[in-house]
Amino acid sequence: MDYENRNNAQEMCMDWNDAIENDGQEFVTLEEGDYNFTVTGFERGRFPGSVKIPPCNKAAITIAVDNGGKTVNVKFDLILYRSLEWRISSFFRCIGQKKHGERLVMDWNAVIGSHGRAHLKPRTYVNRYGEEKTANDVDYFLDYEEKFFVNYHPTTTAQGNGWQEVSEMLAFLAIAGYVYIDSTEPREDKYRLNLIMRHPMGKQVHS
Repeated sequence: MDYENRNNAQEMCMDWNDAIENDGQEFVTLEEGDYNFTVTGFERGRFPGSVKIPPCNKAAITIAVDNGGKTVNVKFDLILYRSLEWRISSFFRCIGQKKHGERLVMDWNAVIGSHGRAHLKPRTYVNRYGEEKTANDVDYFLDYEEKFFVNYHPTTTAQGNGWQEVSEMLAFLAIAGYVYIDSTEPREDKYRLNLIMRHPMGKQVHS
C-alpha cells in the first residue's frame, strides 16, 4: 500500500470522541422484475473455493439499478471459471459488448459506466447470527436492446458532467490496477471512493 492509500485509510479511522451521523444505507427490497442498470463499480478479487469450484479469480460488480427514478445499489460476483463462462458471456452481452457466438477478450476496464438490463428478484437468507435477511439478486441478464435506453437518464449519486468524470476516473483506476471500495451513500451529492491497494496483477501505467 503506497503513501496516498495509507493516508486515505488513516482518514477513515475514528477517534473515541468523534461525532457520528451516518446511519448507513437504507436497504430497499426490489420487486421481482426487469430493471435497467448502470455499472458503477468493479473490483478484482479471489473466490476462496467450494466443493465444485477451486480457488480462482472473481469480478465483484456493483450496479446502480433504476427503481422509478431512485437508485438501488446491487452487488454480485462473476466467478472466472470455465463452467460459469456462460454467465460471464451473458453479462457482456447484457451491456452490449458481446454478441451471441462471438469470441471476446474480456475488457473489464470498459465495464464501468455501461448500461444493461437484468431480471432481479429478492432472496431470503439466514446470516451468521441466525437472523433472516433479504438481498436483491440478479436472477439473469437480458441481452442488450437499444430501445430500452433511447431516453434512459439514470439517477446517480453524481450529477451531470460529474458522473462522466467519475466514470472516467473509475476506468483509469481499473486500468492502473487499483482495488477500491465504493462507500457512496444513496442520494449523496459526493462520490466516496476508498483506494485500498494496487492489485498485484494490475497493469503499470507509464507517463
